[in-house]
Amino acid sequence: MAYRRPITEHHERAHRLQTLAARISGLFLLALMLGLAFVFADRSIPPQHLPWKPLRLSDPVGVATGPKVSYAAGNPEVCREVLRKGGVGFSNLPDRTEGGFCAIRNGLVISSGLPPLKPAPAVMSCQQALAYSLWVRQVVQPAAKQLLGAEVASIDQYGT
Repeated sequence: MAYRRPITEHHERAHRLQTLAARISGLFLLALMLGLAFVFADRSIPPQHLPWKPLRLSDPVGVATGPKVSYAAGNPEVCREVLRKGGVGFSNLPDRTEGGFCAIRNGLVISSGLPPLKPAPAVMSCQQALAYSLWVRQVVQPAAKQLLGAEVASIDQYGT
């Protein structure tokens, strides 16, 4: 039988302190690694893939674009700010209900920054305007440049 040193109160306390120090060191290293990963991601990954970066109409569609659009669409002031910063001019409209079934909330009419809608400007919600702006900037115009060699001059529409 091997000799085992008796565990004393002093040894027990030293063991608890070592365990606590190891746990604190581990948490510190984990926090440091997460912080470094965040900084690396923030500096090296394009903003359209990072949910903490603001939505910009000039950014290509990325992994985080959907959640960013959902957030902006649910917050009228954020939605309008994204449009403004993206160079889209618009006029705000008061909320209205037509015929009891057609309601327009957070309505606006786009006046500049995108190809004009023909035959007349369309009344749309901010959410629709944001989706339309992204579609024109990230899908329609690049496709027109690639296939036709020029940008789209106007878009025919029959209402929103």
